Amino acid sequence: MDRERIHPPQYLAGCSSVVIMLFKCGIYFILQVIILHVSPGRSQYRFQKTPRYDRRFSTQLFHVIEFYKQPDPVGLPMASIPDPLSIPPFRQSIAFTAMEMRDLKTYGLSRLRIRLFEAKLSSMVLRLEVSMDELLVNGSYAINMGSSGPFWLKMKNVRTMGNVSLGVDREGILRTRDIELDFGFEDMAMDFQNLGWFGRVFQGLANAAPNMVFDMVKPYMLKEVHVKLQNEIDSQIEQQVDKRAIVLANSVPPLDLMISEARFLMRTKGFDPYHIPDYRNSLSIFNLFLSGTRLRGLSNFYRSGEMEIAVQNKSMACTIQVGTGRIEGSTRWQLSVIRDVLSRSGAIFFSVQYVRLSIKVNQPLDLRKKPSLMDFQLELGNIQIFSSGAGSMDYLVEAGVNIVPNLLRSQVVDAIERPLRVRIREKLECINVEQFVKRHVADFERRGTNMVVDWRLCERKLPEK
Repeated sequence: MDRERIHPPQYLAGCSSVVIMLFKCGIYFILQVIILHVSPGRSQYRFQKTPRYDRRFSTQLFHVIEFYKQPDPVGLPMASIPDPLSIPPFRQSIAFTAMEMRDLKTYGLSRLRIRLFEAKLSSMVLRLEVSMDELLVNGSYAINMGSSGPFWLKMKNVRTMGNVSLGVDREGILRTRDIELDFGFEDMAMDFQNLGWFGRVFQGLANAAPNMVFDMVKPYMLKEVHVKLQNEIDSQIEQQVDKRAIVLANSVPPLDLMISEARFLMRTKGFDPYHIPDYRNSLSIFNLFLSGTRLRGLSNFYRSGEMEIAVQNKSMACTIQVGTGRIEGSTRWQLSVIRDVLSRSGAIFFSVQYVRLSIKVNQPLDLRKKPSLMDFQLELGNIQIFSSGAGSMDYLVEAGVNIVPNLLRSQVVDAIERPLRVRIREKLECINVEQFVKRHVADFERRGTNMVVDWRLCERKLPEK
């Protein structure tokens, strides 16, 4: 017999194509988050301005928003999956003979559901799990022993799992480091016409013990998908990187480079120092007025843990862990009694050694629903305060603030966390997420990082554009 190239089993070739498509979408997302706005040819990375008004991104995003308004979203929001999907003919060696399969079509791929999509942005790891209620493959076969005819293969509750990790090599190019794939199903049945007595025995064995038969062919199938997936991902990365001639540092995670850009942007936008609006409060005959309050050091933030986005059960959870260096602030105060009959004024200077924050927010994929705060943790360093204008009371204030809070730091943090949780939940409850996203995505396409973010969505209803 001529030595022809024997292809590995391709009963799940359709699943392989879907997995590759989903991972390409995930890799595209990471590339956009990490390197889309990096401008080459400068001593430091800087954000690029959007060169022209391009509505392709907003069009795709709006399509995703409408897709997840369905009670049971099935399929992919930004890609059309052919159903049925044609599979190229192939030959497979079976014991002492060979089987040729042709006219193959796979049904049910368009009914897939994304069970889990997880992206760890700092370590650049993607995790994916999709499922299909039923997958049907039919076509015709021919065996060298003379048997031929139609056949069908049906699998129920098919699940596909995969992990892909990225890394920067020595040349500064982003590439795939590791790929882990697995397929599984709950039940499988097959029927080959005109197989004869030997075929009926094999078919009965396969129907009685489908997992055993599947485990025999799974290593070959996973090996083929592994190679194809790695080539597809590396090819897409090269296309994105070559357009901008980007070379990344292999000693610093790309996300940390983005964070350094965010620090630079925060300073150029005038958020450091940050000016807090004047505050006035009255209690009985006492009036307190705080003015000229400034905070310095807010742009000195860094990633203190993993940043993760996970999509599961028709909702998206975002986890952010950040910390800051030393934060300093000052404010002028005025305390009056009985309508300014007696008044005193002065200044307070304060500092916090560090602030660490961990927050997790959950947003349903149907953006008409409100986000919710899942977790909020705050950690403060040593607190120092210097007061002037209160005379001898300055020493008591400084001693009380500089000693007591540092001794009872955990109790102070707990006392601060509770009102902050309430305030964050109030803000999340009043935000119209769909309106906020639609308005600012269009503005970002026009202005890039020069966009103006309107945080007053809780105060007034913005007209949709």
